Amino acid sequence: MNRNIFKTLLLVGLLLFAVTDRAQAQFSLGVKVAGNFVSLDDFQDFSGGFDLGVFFRVGNQFYFQPEVNYSFRNTDFQNILGEFRENYAMRQHFLDIPLLMGYHFVNKKNFKMHLLLGPRAAVLINNHLLESASVEDVASHLQWGGQFGLGFDIWRFTIDGRYDIAADKTSTNDSKSRVQNMFVVSVGFKFIK
Repeated sequence: MNRNIFKTLLLVGLLLFAVTDRAQAQFSLGVKVAGNFVSLDDFQDFSGGFDLGVFFRVGNQFYFQPEVNYSFRNTDFQNILGEFRENYAMRQHFLDIPLLMGYHFVNKKNFKMHLLLGPRAAVLINNHLLESASVEDVASHLQWGGQFGLGFDIWRFTIDGRYDIAADKTSTNDSKSRVQNMFVVSVGFKFIK
């Protein structure tokens, strides 16, 4: 099911890019900082992390927005083996690359509201567990997924709220596959508007 969601997000992104008005395309370049909130399996016990990155936009009402982000994710989870419970704290560092399509449904000169949608790839740079477990069991080195969200631009600032859908499952040392849920809230500044 997750692969179908990923394929759908990719198809929608490509269709949006195909209809972008390139004749009046604008170009923006900026930096961003974000807070991310990660949980395994369910929407409980979210742990905080952060992203730092750069982005650019090409387009006007419809636009393409690729990003390159350094992402630190902090995830707490529990392994249950019969009557035994072990708590783990996982600290992961990723190079995160979302390829987003956007649509400004409010498009004023100094105020815009937009929807974002697109695929995301993440390359694992470093992984630490605060309890003994095999790192290879906990995270793959390349993760796929998609993001969708809502945001707005005021002058040169951009603020987004996104949900990240994991296409892969993370397996832990109790042989359980887990889905990594993530919310991302970011603030960016466009140097070139």
